[in-house]
Amino acid sequence: MFDVIEKLLPTLMVLLPFLFLVGMLPDQTDVHVDGTLTNFAQKFIQNSGFVFDKVFTSLPVANASDKYFTYNRDDFWRDEGDGDLMLGDGAPVPRYGFRMSTGSYSCDVRAVAKQVSKGVERNADPGINVMQDAIDFCMQKLMIRLENQWVADFFAASLWTTTSTLSGTTQWSDFDDSDPITAIDNGLDSVEGLTGLRPNVFVVGAAVDLKLKRHPLIRDLYKVTNTDSISDEMMARVCGVQKYLVARAVEATNLEAATAAYARIAGKHALLAHVAPDGSDGATAGKVFKWNGWGNGEGVAVNSYYEEQTRSTIVEAFAAVDFKITSADLGYMFIDAVA
Repeated sequence: MFDVIEKLLPTLMVLLPFLFLVGMLPDQTDVHVDGTLTNFAQKFIQNSGFVFDKVFTSLPVANASDKYFTYNRDDFWRDEGDGDLMLGDGAPVPRYGFRMSTGSYSCDVRAVAKQVSKGVERNADPGINVMQDAIDFCMQKLMIRLENQWVADFFAASLWTTTSTLSGTTQWSDFDDSDPITAIDNGLDSVEGLTGLRPNVFVVGAAVDLKLKRHPLIRDLYKVTNTDSISDEMMARVCGVQKYLVARAVEATNLEAATAAYARIAGKHALLAHVAPDGSDGATAGKVFKWNGWGNGEGVAVNSYYEEQTRSTIVEAFAAVDFKITSADLGYMFIDAVA
């Protein structure tokens, strides 16, 4: 008998771990079926980085299109000289006038919709809020479109009275030879010399912001502040403006289902502009007219309704705005500010 046991011992030694394993069943994989989390999902939504609603003040308007009055600054600024203004005894006070004209705006309505079928809505797992997803999708698409339109209307060549196209050693990415501080000062003085108003807003693309904050001439100004990074507020002080804004928004440039490709919307440009305070009738470089027929004065609205024919809820987002340069003299554009 001992001979039999001795012969079976190697086999028993091999089977022994499996005998213990059988005693441990079921294991952790047997008692759980993988599902989806209800408290986490990953969705790429850009909520910051857009500048289409941050640079120029907006004005709610009652109609899709209208006109507005403009005053001729030559008549307000002309010095008539003492020959005309010296008042003689008993003489009437000289009288003058000023010319007026009109500008116009026209709000285009842009819209995007997402269909959510009854089957999708009722069969969605708890971790998916299909209606919120539809709203986020529509608003993100709309914001991307508005940012692109803002860039086309305000942030490109041949729009402003003065445009400086940089290249080679004048581009601010050339840390050895370029001088962005002097270039910006020249832009400020150019606008002020033409309009009497100094730019108070500086808008830059993300690539421009990166190079400016690392430029040795700018970093040298803050070398005694014991700071590792330069903030937007610090850049505003360096540039002599009240507000420094960075256009960071990114868009997908590929066609649907093609290889993914992404790019900054605003490019490598920069804009100095004088912007009048909200509610002021003072001269301003640009204005965002918002037709309050959409979105209670904000020019943006989200709407949903049930469509019987397709048994679906339709989520729609609208924007009714006009990005308008109201005075090209009040802006100074830098094209290709960095390489």
